Amino acid sequence: MCYAVIFSTTSTRNLEKLNNDTLHFSREIPDLEQLRYLQYPNKWHLTTDGSCSCGFRHLDMGADELGFSEPEDWLPEEPEDIQATLQVVAILKSLLAEGEKLDCIDVWHGGEHTKPSIKNKIAVNLNALSDVKFRFIENYLFNFSNGT
Repeated sequence: MCYAVIFSTTSTRNLEKLNNDTLHFSREIPDLEQLRYLQYPNKWHLTTDGSCSCGFRHLDMGADELGFSEPEDWLPEEPEDIQATLQVVAILKSLLAEGEKLDCIDVWHGGEHTKPSIKNKIAVNLNALSDVKFRFIENYLFNFSNGT
């Protein structure tokens, strides 16, 4: 039972070339009902260890009203999760700057807590949001832009 972050994009770039010790893009996509919400043809499973997406900043479905914010002392986060998420934001910004379109889902995969639908859809202008405030939110569909 883990988070699964799946991106779809118009980019034909091989994102596996961006893999490093912190994050991995893979074409091996888990079988998820929520994939139907993704709009673009090229899909990527984003992980930190090659298997799941738990090593990024996430908000659980029950805390989604907190939205985007910087890490807080009262909600401890691993420094590695913060750094991995910052790397993802940089990659997303570079794809958007190239004129590509992209979206993603963040879902709980496996076990009894798996939900088959998306709770909310959110438009995210990455140029209007401080990088350190970005985090994935469980059962959300993100539509990314750079405000242009």
